[in-house]
Amino acid sequence: MVTALLTKNVLNCYLNLF
Repeated sequence: MVTALLTKNVLNCYLNLF
C-alpha cells in the first residue's frame, strides 16, 4: 500500500534525525 510506504518513509526520516 502507498500509505504504509509513506508512513514508513516518514518514520525513517524521523528516526534519521536522531
